[in-house]
Amino acid sequence: MAGGGQVFYVEATVPDLPQDDAINQRLCDELINELNKTPSEYYLDVDFEGLLRNRPSLKGLKTMLENGKPGERFGLEGNGVKIVITILQYKKETKEEASVATVGYGAYWGSPGATIIRKAIDKKATKYGKLGRPYLIAVNVKDFITDHCLLNALFGDLCVTINPKSGEGSSKRDFHTAKLLSPKGHRQNTRVSEIIVLPRLVPWGIAQITPVLWHNPWAKCPFPPELWQLPQQMPNKSEGVYEKKDGKTISDLLSLPPNWPGG
Repeated sequence: MAGGGQVFYVEATVPDLPQDDAINQRLCDELINELNKTPSEYYLDVDFEGLLRNRPSLKGLKTMLENGKPGERFGLEGNGVKIVITILQYKKETKEEASVATVGYGAYWGSPGATIIRKAIDKKATKYGKLGRPYLIAVNVKDFITDHCLLNALFGDLCVTINPKSGEGSSKRDFHTAKLLSPKGHRQNTRVSEIIVLPRLVPWGIAQITPVLWHNPWAKCPFPPELWQLPQQMPNKSEGVYEKKDGKTISDLLSLPPNWPGG
């Protein structure tokens, strides 16, 4: 493809998980999303063991969390699944709204949302060798994906370590689960210039879905940001930290009514 005199390559993929993993992923994401919506003064650690088949009720658990203190653990168990939630450190004066700080999935590789992106990168990143041009991977994700999922996939799952004596915590990323960094922190998959994320893209919903371009800060052949008119995530000088740059909506770019094809 060419645009503005720039030659580049784009490949689209729709990564799928096995049915059991897909069901488990959806239920895990729904549970974490519900926990994040629950007001809490503390960060939480959520650990899953086994595959979820039904959505567990958090009614009683929310009450316990509201009255809990750092270091306390609460569990849900049944049907071969165990969910353990640990209260971590106090949020203090942070602007972070989400309560879930770290997620463990037993034998499963990182968070399910991040797994979708990792699968797509693994499948495409080294398929064609050295292209010598910007190479963009467009990922149409079918399930709930947040910016945190993207950061976990690209730079490794965010883990929080708590000092049991002081109650203070520190966070770091697990490079073993990263796609742009190796376990020793070395850069990898540098031939991938950008990741384009499209949530639940279908033909009849094109006007409501706006793709977001995530730049690889260490790409050997970076894609010029000025050629992308839609929103994009720009890496700043701190590794693993992005700043969102607003852009046009897909309906504006394609001159479509916002509710197309409805009117």
